[in-house]
Amino acid sequence: MRIFVSVIWLLLAGAAGAQSWYEPARGSAERAALMDAIRPHVEWRLGAPVEFVVYDLRLAGSIAFAPLGPPRPGGAAL
Repeated sequence: MRIFVSVIWLLLAGAAGAQSWYEPARGSAERAALMDAIRPHVEWRLGAPVEFVVYDLRLAGSIAFAPLGPPRPGGAAL
């Protein structure tokens, strides 16, 4: 019985945690700060300058998830 209750609790806690993220609005200072935080790392690997195509952006507390496309400014390929 304890294992069953523990599993149910973990499932409920995981479901609640999965719903606590949100997407910062386009053009917001928060979204710009996230892109500015990752930009130096991408430019170090790919060379500067890069712009980002944001396919999805999720933020939960101090953790962010963002699949990005890094084309050159104006949309030119890398």
